[in-house]
Amino acid sequence: MPAYLISRTNVEALDTVIFSAGPKEREEAVAVFTDPKSADAFMQDAGWAKDYTVATVEPIPFLRWLIQVHDEGVQHIVVDPSFSEQQAGKRLNTLSVKAHLEHAGKHIVDVARPDF
Repeated sequence: MPAYLISRTNVEALDTVIFSAGPKEREEAVAVFTDPKSADAFMQDAGWAKDYTVATVEPIPFLRWLIQVHDEGVQHIVVDPSFSEQQAGKRLNTLSVKAHLEHAGKHIVDVARPDF
């Protein structure tokens, strides 16, 4: 099942928007969508259609991208955000990038054990 990301057009690698997240200026988030229509609606509402597109990202490339944004210091994933809710200052659902990468790694080690 793919993820959908808003990425800059005409670039070879994913170039996604990094948002400020929360009251701490150093906290950052990336948006991940579970449906391409939601990603497109966000992009249209934000006025980004000229410079951005919705990228379909399969699980392994998604994990590579998630590791990349983690390495760049991004702490949060915002899942299926609404542009209007974001603009209104409503709290958006977030997930920890680090916690989910740790969970993925732990899961692989756990299922590799002979006693699994």
